[in-house]
Amino acid sequence: MILRLLVAAVDTVAGATGMPTEYFASESERDSNQVASQAIYFTQTGQYLTGEMLTFWSENGGVNVFGFPVSGEAEQDGLTVQYFERAVLDLNADNLSAGRIQLRLLGVDAAAPRYRQGSAFKPDQSQYAGLGTYFPETGHSVSATFEDYWNRNGGVSVFGFPISSECVSNGVPLQYFERAILEYHPDNPSEWRILQPLLGYDAALNDGVDTSARPPDGQSLVYEPGLLGMGGPGDDDSTVYLTFDDGPNPQWTPQILDILRDHQAQATFFVLGELAGSHPDLIAGIVNEGHVIANHGYDHRSMVGMNLHEFNNQIHMTENAAGVDITACMRPSPTGQWTATQWGVPMRLAMMWRSGILILGTGNDQAPRSSPIG
Repeated sequence: MILRLLVAAVDTVAGATGMPTEYFASESERDSNQVASQAIYFTQTGQYLTGEMLTFWSENGGVNVFGFPVSGEAEQDGLTVQYFERAVLDLNADNLSAGRIQLRLLGVDAAAPRYRQGSAFKPDQSQYAGLGTYFPETGHSVSATFEDYWNRNGGVSVFGFPISSECVSNGVPLQYFERAILEYHPDNPSEWRILQPLLGYDAALNDGVDTSARPPDGQSLVYEPGLLGMGGPGDDDSTVYLTFDDGPNPQWTPQILDILRDHQAQATFFVLGELAGSHPDLIAGIVNEGHVIANHGYDHRSMVGMNLHEFNNQIHMTENAAGVDITACMRPSPTGQWTATQWGVPMRLAMMWRSGILILGTGNDQAPRSSPIG
């Protein structure tokens, strides 16, 4: 019965790419004015965006640049403030100019004095070497590694001027800007090679901000990729993305591969490390057919409540057991329990960034454009 359902499903997605594009940055051109005038609820963090904060967020890169909101609006020192995963927005209601909302200088804050003594923070002469756009305001150039991303996502107005040259920390190339830090991860999918640390979330912790999840009010729109014209797969509502968990399985995986081959369809296989290590031939078959291997943990134990060490072990043991390149993408187990209220937003966000993995779940799996099959 399951295989007959699979055949029917594959007929609708023949030729589709295996990895759901909703999990990658997108530049779909939807008119978001009507949506941005309403309150949006984010199941990913249990927070709301509304009014000017929502408009600014949606018009300047949204989730791809700032991440999800991790707090509600609050008053601080005469300003209305809201914290996001990668940024903090300050709204000055008394300012009638276009610059009513300002991004906090989190990059400057992160470059603590003891780090700013390093050679990377000394003004350089890159304007003579042709190594990137030079800014005399800070005496630094935007590194060629980050210049395209920096320009496409707002430049000075979003990230500020560069305050360091490109340097390497823990093996990761990075550059400091006034409002952000950009990191380069060459092994990630192309859309996620430039990443930002969760400076906004760290600021919320340091400031003692309430990041607890709020319940949905049943009236606000619920955020999904593509709702605001970004971070979604586009306007083709007929697309279904096939993903398979808990394998490879010697009984089912060969039959699934046969059906996918017959219909010239692609899929993503979220594998378990212990099974991948036991069936290297099946892993090789998946890869040879052009499908994507992704991470579902090592032994399918519940990840709810795991500490960072345990979580990292699940990721890296699976990567080692598979013996092939695994996309930097993970579906935690059991997926249905990966929610802000059951695990806790702070631990989820911290693990998501510091493990260098893009995590699928917490509402995204229920989006209409990634309807599960099976």
